[in-house]
Amino acid sequence: MKTHRPIPTFVRVAPLLVSFVSGCATTGLPPPETSTDSAGENGPDRPEPTPESAHAPPAPTPENIAPGWNPRSAVIVDTNAGQTAAWADLVAHAANADVVLLGEIHGHPRVQAVMAALFADVIALDTRNPALSLEFFARDQQVAVDDYLTHVTDTDGFQKAAHTNDKNYPPGHRAMLEAAREHHLLVCASNAPRRYVKIARTEGLERLEALTEYQRSLFVIPSYFVEGDYWERFSTLMSRMAEHMGEGEQEGDKEELVRAFFVAQNLWDATMADSVVGLLDRGAGPVFHVVGKFHVEFDAGLVQRVRDAAPGRSILTVTFFDQDPGDLEGPPPADYVVFVGSSEDDESGEGEPEGAESNDKQAAGKETGLLRD
Repeated sequence: MKTHRPIPTFVRVAPLLVSFVSGCATTGLPPPETSTDSAGENGPDRPEPTPESAHAPPAPTPENIAPGWNPRSAVIVDTNAGQTAAWADLVAHAANADVVLLGEIHGHPRVQAVMAALFADVIALDTRNPALSLEFFARDQQVAVDDYLTHVTDTDGFQKAAHTNDKNYPPGHRAMLEAAREHHLLVCASNAPRRYVKIARTEGLERLEALTEYQRSLFVIPSYFVEGDYWERFSTLMSRMAEHMGEGEQEGDKEELVRAFFVAQNLWDATMADSVVGLLDRGAGPVFHVVGKFHVEFDAGLVQRVRDAAPGRSILTVTFFDQDPGDLEGPPPADYVVFVGSSEDDESGEGEPEGAESNDKQAAGKETGLLRD
């Protein structure tokens, strides 16, 4: 059951030693198209493509992201039916949804492969107008995304303009964006720029309200906090992080620190939800939003905000487990759970470093995305 807590008029805390990093970046939606191409596809006329740089690595595909593993062979559980599901069932359900929230395990090659395969297979059905929304791109990067989609820049130019690296632009995300580019689909850089998220945490929401109209277009100030189970799970994770760092030695100080992060978390969720709904308003669907699993599982804050902002729209939640299917106990975390095994099982060697989960700070960052480098 969702719980909303009104936002106080001013939320202010002392600056913290750890910088908050939003898990899903976005630059805002490009202006609506005013033309269609000669083939009648949705989208603007495209200029002549620029030659791709010889230095750019080949685009990843769902089949080569996790070498030696077929992403369409993963064990899938339909939690509403209480049974395993075929790959075709997941594809069909995703194709018929308005929004597909993909709660990823950041950096896991098999998760990347499954997401890219699902997006590609829904596109291949050619029945609707899919779109892509990415947590790891912020709204002030939308121009860089649009320049690439419209072939103003090549791969090298895009990656330089967007300041991408292997962590914030992993192979699965790139495969999905390349598919969107090939099929002339909308792509939204959906997150709030981290500098504003940090202000929300360290100076409060009132400071953001005083910024210019353009600055405020790069984020959405939440009108309420999503509380209940979302806050409880967030508080547990971030409290462990605070203890590891030696912050908040007094109980009151710890709660103040965690609350400050939660203010930023709600700004982050509100901005991403607004970006997703903005794509719906432009006629896209299904909208695939790629985000850290904490934002999605157990009817998390992002799910509630999309539902509130787009009543009547169907939302499909998909999350990923790197454990054995037999370990799935308790309330279902999402509509579909995809079991991918440990990242160390993959031959590409791109998973989390061994022992990462032993560090509470890294564990909290992996769950929430708040501490992403």
